[in-house]
Amino acid sequence: MGKFSDIKKTIDDGAGEGATRKIDVSDFAPVSGSIGRDPSRDDEIADRIARKHGLPGEPVSRVKLVRGSVVMDKVFVQGPITTINRFKELCNDRGGITYAEALKLLLDRYDETN
Repeated sequence: MGKFSDIKKTIDDGAGEGATRKIDVSDFAPVSGSIGRDPSRDDEIADRIARKHGLPGEPVSRVKLVRGSVVMDKVFVQGPITTINRFKELCNDRGGITYAEALKLLLDRYDETN
């Protein structure tokens, strides 16, 4: 799907069936002021929906995660199963190190030889 600006409405304005034009939203504006809502009634409805879906009654705040100084990334490697199995065995033989740790070992060894 495209952007909102790409939204088109099918019309038949004499140009033939299936002619398209962009929807005019230039006069769109939010409704200002109150539209007759009762805040206490809105809270009751919100509480009832929260209970129905098993959500906590009070807001729950998130603990901000303190990130390390290392930026993390991912890589997907596809290759022959024999090569991938050798890499996994290397990780297991080194005490179950992570793939990232094994990759670092291989890169360090490569740097030492060059």
